Amino acid sequence: MHKSIRAVIYARISLDRHDEAGVERQEELCRRLAAAHDAEITDVFIDNSISAYAGGHRPAYERLKAAIAGGRVDRVYVYASDRIARRVRDLIDYLDVCTPGGVTTHTVTGEVLDPASSSGRFLTTIMGAVAEQESALKGERVRAARRQAAERGVRRVHRRSFGFTAGMEHVDAEAQAIRDGIDGILAGQSLSAIARDWTERGLTTVRGGAHTRGSVREILMRPSVAGLSSYLPTRPDGSKLRADREIVAEGQWEPIVDRDQWERAQTILSNPARRHPGVGGAEVHSPLAGLVICTCGDTMYRRTRKSHRADAPRRAFYSCRRSVPGRQHVTIGNELEALVAATVLAHLEQPDATDTLAAALAPGDAAADLIVERRDLLQRRADLEEEMVA
Repeated sequence: MHKSIRAVIYARISLDRHDEAGVERQEELCRRLAAAHDAEITDVFIDNSISAYAGGHRPAYERLKAAIAGGRVDRVYVYASDRIARRVRDLIDYLDVCTPGGVTTHTVTGEVLDPASSSGRFLTTIMGAVAEQESALKGERVRAARRQAAERGVRRVHRRSFGFTAGMEHVDAEAQAIRDGIDGILAGQSLSAIARDWTERGLTTVRGGAHTRGSVREILMRPSVAGLSSYLPTRPDGSKLRADREIVAEGQWEPIVDRDQWERAQTILSNPARRHPGVGGAEVHSPLAGLVICTCGDTMYRRTRKSHRADAPRRAFYSCRRSVPGRQHVTIGNELEALVAATVLAHLEQPDATDTLAAALAPGDAAADLIVERRDLLQRRADLEEEMVA
């Protein structure tokens, strides 16, 4: 009895769709080829708008490899070999998954990737190297085009940014929120307060999410809101650091805020003291954060939740991340801060409190050294985080 060939289709298209067949067209052509081979298509795996060269996660591709490793596939059909991988090491990894079951890969463009054949593996590696080189050259052209556009003051975006339409026209309500946010920063308002204000106005992120202090900070630090065109280069390892961002030209769009006002706000927003309680005189909102330990052994942090009464302020409490399953966890009310404060004050009222503190913080003492070390580490972390792109 003739055993049917269990075949699957894998289709992928990247964000740059030039000269690429769409995933629907890829699937159609693969089905025609499978029919000519009397192969039965049992599943279709599609990754849409995902690059195979950038190294990002491809959910459908991972499911495909799992199906091959699980012995549920005899043959794979793709439009071209570079749909599977555009880097040699990824292609070799794919062949290693296919080898135990002898799974072959057939392409509409005429290639056959056969892991059982030494010549097949050799040719596949060569094709992978060619595809990798093509992707690298394509990446260089794209980066050069982006920089040239930035230097002309043209903003090329796939989606709009907060405050602007896709055509860089102002969205009135969002633009006004940005102006008020910059004014608030210059007046000493916190990012969290600005985020709450934007939420109360009914404003969301461009993806529809609620604003946080992080999203507000990122928006207010964008050069585009001051009418400035910038370029963020990609480092050799593929990473991007905000510290590398270059302002290269005046943008060809109307600024939302004055440049001088924006630059003064950047000085405040870039201050690491705003991001680490207790450093540089910043206000401490969670005095016990990181100092309280849960019964599970994890560190507890200060959190807030809405009160049952609409007119009541948010309720604060301490809890851990509950990241250790199967262990007992506790939640402690914000009264803990008052209890600790009262205990500390009671000790400070003792007659020997001054002598005790002086002895504890004597030069060379381990506690004093740890305090200095903690301060230095916090500052170093602040400097590093300032360079990293979130």
